[in-house]
Amino acid sequence: MTETNLISDTDDISCTISLVRSIGSPFISKDQNSVKESRILYELAKKNKVGLLYLDAVSKSGRLNDLKKEYESELLRYNDFLAGMSYVHKIFIEEQLDYVFFKTLRPYPGIGRDADVMVLGQKKAYEKIAALLVKRGYKSINVSATGINLVDPLTTIDIDLQREFATNYIIWLDKSLWPAYIQKRRLPDGEHINVLSSSMEIIVAIVHDLMEQTYYLGDYYSFLYYLHELGEENLRSLGKELKENRLLDAGRVFFTITAALHRRAHDMIPNELNILLSELGPNSREADRLKKNDYRVAHKYSWTTLIAGIFEKMTELNFLYSFFNQVLHMFNVNTAKLVFLEIRNRAKQS
Repeated sequence: MTETNLISDTDDISCTISLVRSIGSPFISKDQNSVKESRILYELAKKNKVGLLYLDAVSKSGRLNDLKKEYESELLRYNDFLAGMSYVHKIFIEEQLDYVFFKTLRPYPGIGRDADVMVLGQKKAYEKIAALLVKRGYKSINVSATGINLVDPLTTIDIDLQREFATNYIIWLDKSLWPAYIQKRRLPDGEHINVLSSSMEIIVAIVHDLMEQTYYLGDYYSFLYYLHELGEENLRSLGKELKENRLLDAGRVFFTITAALHRRAHDMIPNELNILLSELGPNSREADRLKKNDYRVAHKYSWTTLIAGIFEKMTELNFLYSFFNQVLHMFNVNTAKLVFLEIRNRAKQS
């Protein structure tokens, strides 16, 4: 079957909408006729961090043909990723150090570029585990103010060991609050690793998109699946947590974009999402821009959204202190250069 049979050049539906319809939604019954196998859609899915999720949907529809090798490769990488997470978990347990995986183990088949691990506790705990992993054979590939990137010697996956949830010196979320949100999740090998609760993972996704100024389908689907797990009774607590973390504006922007995209693809908005929007109020700043851009995702946030998010966070002392700490470090030429390079790299990856 040729590409033109699957994605018509005259089709007024953007590739993003075609991809979203192919993957589906946890809030609607699957329409197998909407699933399309397409290399164009697969490339878009990889860019949006939902490559495996897309191929899994195509496989379940019985339409997987030309992309079989890619599906097998994605599954192998997924299994390696899980094995790498299990191995790191065991080291933390051996050393009796507190940690949590976040933004890594999705509520659907899929993984990110690396495994994000937050070291809880004081600075000494981070320094201890970082040195130990290097001693165990992990190769350091990048060190920054927020942590260190290491390559697993067995699975070759990238472990992003973090000391703070931050951009350089700006701390976006207070990790000292995270222990209250830790849950256990079972891996295929029987190990039970530490992960964040659904509500906190939603908050992490909202902050991550704000930090990178980009909305991805990976976070769209993470949110939908977590929202489906939460149910209506826990929605008020999510709104409360957003308020406590000074993220109401960023949350409204994220929820409104998600609602607009879901409605465009599936002609409905999940009731749980409507409840959230009614409770917090919508913010169509980015949703209007998304619509003008024919619903293409990944969607770049405007500087207005980032600045609004920063101003709201300024009412949080921990963020405010770290923000001015960043400003002070900017007077150092080498630090300013590193910040510039990180911003440029994030822009290239988006």
